[in-house]
Amino acid sequence: MRNYRLAVIGIALGMAAIFGVLALTVSGGLLLLFPVLLTAWFIWFMPLWRRRLRRRARSLPSWQLTPE
Repeated sequence: MRNYRLAVIGIALGMAAIFGVLALTVSGGLLLLFPVLLTAWFIWFMPLWRRRLRRRARSLPSWQLTPE
């Protein structure tokens, strides 16, 4: 489950780094588009990711513990 979480964090940091470099080299106005990109991220990508994560969590084996 940690891999799923780290993948999303890595993608978000990568997008932020690319956007930051583009804003510094091309135009500072690109920083104004970053909130739009984040909005699209949370509306489009995150629901898909959450569904995949929940499906994966449900498919994990469960422990059958009995008291001694």
